[in-house]
Amino acid sequence: MADAHCWGTTIAFTACLLVTACDDAPVPLVDARIPGPPEPRWQALSETTAPEVWLAGLDSGEVRRPPAERVERFRKLLGEASVSYVESPRMIANRLVQAQDSIEATPGLGGGADATLEALFHRLLFRSRDGQKLLFGTLVHHYLNLLRQGFDKEAASLRLAAEFRAERLPHGL
Repeated sequence: MADAHCWGTTIAFTACLLVTACDDAPVPLVDARIPGPPEPRWQALSETTAPEVWLAGLDSGEVRRPPAERVERFRKLLGEASVSYVESPRMIANRLVQAQDSIEATPGLGGGADATLEALFHRLLFRSRDGQKLLFGTLVHHYLNLLRQGFDKEAASLRLAAEFRAERLPHGL
């Protein structure tokens, strides 16, 4: 008889749970992901948009139809960079955007009148004095480290030129 009583209690308890569960308001789903930094922007190898168009769109905020003069400026910068650096124009564009994202994500490094991709590109555009191609990714890494050490943007760029025995290319490309 104890078993019958135990089963009866279990069935009654289960029935109560089912009945009371029906009266509860639905529980909204909660996104339990922890917010973090935004996904890095990247132009994949399969991307059909030319790197200069992509950069001009990001820099101007007019991603669908960037201004033609800005596209042309980035085309010239990437052309000059492909003479100076080992990486392809697409990889240089990706590294440039990653550098800007890193600068903007680090308190105290971003902002200012010279916070555009074009201004950053000019600060990172060098030609080796001995004619050897440089590694853009390496220069970017060193530039970001110098900024984090307290160098301002111009001083960091000049320090890179000295360290890599390179000269900065003129802004009027």
